[in-house]
Amino acid sequence: MKAHNVIHLDMLNLRCFFISHIPTEFELLTNLESLVLNENCIKELPMQFGALTKLERLSMYRNRFEYFPKVIGFLTNLRDLDFSHNDLYSLPSDIGVLTNLTNLNIGDNRLSSLSKEIVLLTNLRVLTIDDNPHLLRIPLEIKSLTNLQKLSLNEDSHNDLPMEIKLLPNISIYVQSSPYSDSGYSE
Repeated sequence: MKAHNVIHLDMLNLRCFFISHIPTEFELLTNLESLVLNENCIKELPMQFGALTKLERLSMYRNRFEYFPKVIGFLTNLRDLDFSHNDLYSLPSDIGVLTNLTNLNIGDNRLSSLSKEIVLLTNLRVLTIDDNPHLLRIPLEIKSLTNLQKLSLNEDSHNDLPMEIKLLPNISIYVQSSPYSDSGYSE
């Protein structure tokens, strides 16, 4: 395959390639609309990654991110973002610039809170935040996400979920039992 052809790729799946870092040459893939880098060893993204402004789908499932990469804020065409099964401790406030997002999966991380700027994601239809054992409180501000149709969360978070969120007109709430509680075990 010639380099010229690679530059015109619109979809790339590099799942399970044992990638530990993204080469700066990725910035040449400006036509990419879908990028899957699941099940690798990636901890950070270079600033050049921000050149992928046509990206609509980015899946970074099961990598080694501890911090949400700020460069994601340049990818304002993203509709589907999956950072589940990493080690994220928090979401940055600039998550709110991703206003085209319809699906955000940040389940199975180490989140203890959600950035209040998440309410700027007004097109969000699916929010997956389950398997974050330290995330005990869902911000009331989520009630402003009137397009939200599916909210997936932990049993502990659900117990304290504000009624205003439960009463969103189109919402379905999926609750995962905590593996650390008696109800999480099936015999």
